[in-house]
Amino acid sequence: MTVNKDSVIIIFILLILGLGVWLNTSVQTNIDNRAKIEELNKRNDSLKSVIDTNNYIIDMLFVVDSTLTAQIANQKPKIIERIRLVDSSKKEIAKYTDSQLVASFNKRYPKDTTSQKLELAKPVLVSAAQDLAELDGAKDIIVIKDSTINLYEKKDKIKDSIINKHESNAINYKYIISNQFTQNKLVMEENMSLRYDLDKQKKKTKLSKIVNIALLGGIGYLILK
Repeated sequence: MTVNKDSVIIIFILLILGLGVWLNTSVQTNIDNRAKIEELNKRNDSLKSVIDTNNYIIDMLFVVDSTLTAQIANQKPKIIERIRLVDSSKKEIAKYTDSQLVASFNKRYPKDTTSQKLELAKPVLVSAAQDLAELDGAKDIIVIKDSTINLYEKKDKIKDSIINKHESNAINYKYIISNQFTQNKLVMEENMSLRYDLDKQKKKTKLSKIVNIALLGGIGYLILK
């Protein structure tokens, strides 16, 4: 059987191409895995950034909540002080002279009393004045309590916001854990692929030596022929 130089060259080229395809398969797999790992790293960095932002907002909300708690705590002394002032006013009213009592009603209802004197018994006037003082105090207490209710409503909204941020963080942590699991899987695949490449490289080296010896022998044969 006659073997010419062109045949040897063609066989040599085919062997090189075959070896290249054989080796490139796992190399391409490694490149793809590294790209996926890098993409997952970017996603995790983005998720961690969102978590950091949420934690900062949560810290700020706790500060606001503490401020509201302090304001609510200050409301109770105001109510106690207002009740004390009402009691004090009622005691002072009980000591009013006739002129002071009439003057107090004239001051409260100037339009109705400036042109006429009140001809009721003094005990009735005292009781009425005390009731009015108590009514004024009750109005102030209602305002304070309404303000307290408003503060509690704000606290509830803040707590809802804090809960929402924690829930958002929990979801983001789940995504991060899932991404890390995928990353670990890709790294394991890459390690296996690298071991496979190393084994393949060893085989390639041996095969290349055999091919080179065969080619050199074939070329030498053709030259000598």
